[in-house]
Amino acid sequence: MDLEIQTRRTELDPSWRDLIERSAARLSERYPEMLRLHVTLRHGTHHRLGSEAVSLLANVEGATLPAEKEEADVPAALRAAFAALEIELGR
Repeated sequence: MDLEIQTRRTELDPSWRDLIERSAARLSERYPEMLRLHVTLRHGTHHRLGSEAVSLLANVEGATLPAEKEEADVPAALRAAFAALEIELGR
């Protein structure tokens, strides 16, 4: 599986990269039909304290599956987005 990570208005923390790679590997093992995963991390500036958004775009044979979640911190947003993607892959 091909994994691409992109950030907007934030720096990629090594612990976030590790969480992304572990979560992607787990999904890839469980769903070998997943060919590519694009991860985008965004820091939202429109909220007073900011918010963290994670967008996932998975390519499987014949389909593209999106998942997007917004949380107070990046790890929570990553966990929520990967959980949503797993549900989509299971369908």
